[in-house]
Amino acid sequence: MTLDADLHLKDESDEAVKKKSFLYKEWLKVKKEQGGYFLLANGILQYLPLLKSSAAMNLYLYYAESANNNGGYSWHSIATISNKLQTNPRTINNWNNALKDAGLILRFSGDKGSNVTQLLPLDDFVLNVDHLKIDKVEEKLDDAKFEFKTVVSFYIKYPNLDHKIVFAHKKYSIYGLKCHDTKDELSFYRYIILEETLEGDQKLFKDKKFKKDVLYWKDDNSSDNNSLSFICDLSKEDELSYKKKLKLCLQLTRKGLISEYKTANKEKKITL
Repeated sequence: MTLDADLHLKDESDEAVKKKSFLYKEWLKVKKEQGGYFLLANGILQYLPLLKSSAAMNLYLYYAESANNNGGYSWHSIATISNKLQTNPRTINNWNNALKDAGLILRFSGDKGSNVTQLLPLDDFVLNVDHLKIDKVEEKLDDAKFEFKTVVSFYIKYPNLDHKIVFAHKKYSIYGLKCHDTKDELSFYRYIILEETLEGDQKLFKDKKFKKDVLYWKDDNSSDNNSLSFICDLSKEDELSYKKKLKLCLQLTRKGLISEYKTANKEKKITL
């Protein structure tokens, strides 16, 4: 028996738990029917230490509640916000700066000269850009202060369900935004990974004897030694699940880790 089971935390078989949760469940049903609630992802918890010396989270909740649900933007003026939150404009400006440092919002001038507040993603994620214009996406990332970090590619060979050999190339361009407190004492990076599906390269596998399901790698002729391409001959179709790809790309993006990976895995390097 697990500890969770002993404490009755694993399910709602406990009648007392069901009774206590009744009002919240019914309220959620009403909100889903009527609308009027906003998304606050679990990722917000990572930001709390960055704002511990400020009450700026009050302002973030205001933006989250008032923002356009599709675009995450708000046009409310400093005067309007300070009146709503019953504080002065200087405090609102300080809170805005804290939220910008933390990587939670953008502030910029709109077409009519008024300031716009834009909410930013709270979690790392992979964005497939096969159906988008990548230069436009990169422009948006630049506007949001995300900096290009590195490229990690996967060249894969595998048999499909019809036993035909398929060659695939997945390219992951990684962009990072530094999130920090106002004193820059605490910080972490938020990442967005652009995924592109490109034409596979059969030449990489020609006359090469790869052990099945082993990740080999090659240099990308990068002078900064900060990019990496994996090559793998799979015994069967493998989607390299979303979470695994995300985790591997982010691990390798950490400062110096790509160089360390190459040094530690010299025996898996291939030369073309």
